[in-house]
Amino acid sequence: MTSKVQDFGFRGKRRVSIQEPLFLYVEWGEQNPDNNEEIRNIIDEIDLDLYPHDPSKSIKKNLPFLTFVQAESLFEALKENFKNFTFNGIALVSQANRNTLISGRVVFGEGPRISPFVLDDEYQNIPLALIYATRRDPRFSHYSFDDLTKYFCTIEPNLMDCYQHSLGLSVTDMPIYPPKNTIKGELDREGVLGVTEQELINNSTEPTNVGSGKGGNSFWLKFFGFLSLFLSFISIGIGLVNLSHISKHEEKISYVYKEQTEMKQIQENEHDIDLVARYFVTYYFSGSKEAITPYLSDGDAKFTQPTKAQVTSTILEKISLNEDGETYSVSYIVGIRTDKGATSLERISFDMKADENARYNWVVTSEPLKEPYPSTKDKKN
Repeated sequence: MTSKVQDFGFRGKRRVSIQEPLFLYVEWGEQNPDNNEEIRNIIDEIDLDLYPHDPSKSIKKNLPFLTFVQAESLFEALKENFKNFTFNGIALVSQANRNTLISGRVVFGEGPRISPFVLDDEYQNIPLALIYATRRDPRFSHYSFDDLTKYFCTIEPNLMDCYQHSLGLSVTDMPIYPPKNTIKGELDREGVLGVTEQELINNSTEPTNVGSGKGGNSFWLKFFGFLSLFLSFISIGIGLVNLSHISKHEEKISYVYKEQTEMKQIQENEHDIDLVARYFVTYYFSGSKEAITPYLSDGDAKFTQPTKAQVTSTILEKISLNEDGETYSVSYIVGIRTDKGATSLERISFDMKADENARYNWVVTSEPLKEPYPSTKDKKN
C-alpha cells in the first residue's frame, strides 16, 4: 500500500454522534458517493447489515467520519468492487472529552494520517496501515520507538484498544504491533535502525563470478556452504529475538486489556456494591446477627458474628475485582466510639458477589476481617 503525507483535512468545527473516543476521518478522491452510485449502494448495504434497526448510527449520518468497524467494512467492500481504490487521505481523529464524557466535537490535530490512501493488495487493516505510515512519517521522527508503542498501545485512549472494542475482537484476533526494524522505509529513531528498500535488496543479492576451475569451485562451494550455515544460524537468532518481542508485546496488550476490562467492570458495579456494603457494615457493628443475615451468602460468610460498637464514620477505601472475575474485595475505614467515649479507626474487609436471588442482589461471601487502622503494614508503606 503506497502512502505519502500531504496536506489535507477540513476547516471549521465538526460534530459527530459517534460514541467512540477515536475514529477515522476519510477524505474521498475522484470516486465518491456523490458521483458513483455503486459506492452509494455499498454504503447502504453496510448500514443495513450493521444497523438494521437503528439508522441513527449509519455511515451516512457521520460521513466523513467513520468508526473502525464501519471503515473496515467499507474498505473491504471497496477492495472487492474496485481495483486500487484511492482516497485523498485518512486520519486518526478524536473527540474532546468533558469530565470523561464524550462531547461529540471532533479534534483533528496532528495525529497519524495517510495521504493519499490506496486500498491495494498490501492493505491489511487500519492499525497496521496507520502504524506503518507513522513510523515512516518525518513529523514523528523525534519520537522513540517506545514512545510510539505507548501512543498506539497503552496511553488512553489508544488506537489498538479502540479498534479492538469497535470491532469486538478478542486479544488473539488483534493485529500484532510491529517489532523494531521490521517496517520497510521506517525512519531512524531512538531504539530503531531504519530499514530501507535498498538494504532489503542488498541482503537478498546472491554472489556471482566467484572463481573458476575444479579446485576453485570446490573451495568456493565449501566457503559459501559454511557461510550459508552461519547466516542460517543468524537468521534463526533474529527470528527468536523477533518472536520474543512479539510475545512480550502480546503479553503487554493482554495485560493492559485485562486491566481496562476489570476497571470498567468495577466502575459499572461500584455504586451498587458500595450501597449494599455500607448497610452491611452499619448492621455488622450493631451487634445483631438477625440484621446482617440477609446480607450473607450460604458459604463461610454465614458464620459471621457481628460486634457491638458505635460507628461515627464509614469511608470506602477500595473495591477490587478478584481473579475469578465475579467476586469483589471491599474495604472500609470505620470510625468507632466505645461506650467510654474513646475513638479509634478500624479497617474492615470482606468479599462480595452478585446474587440475583438475594434480597439486595449482592451478598457478602467471606467473614469480615477487622484490623486497626493504620495497620503495621500501612505504617511501613
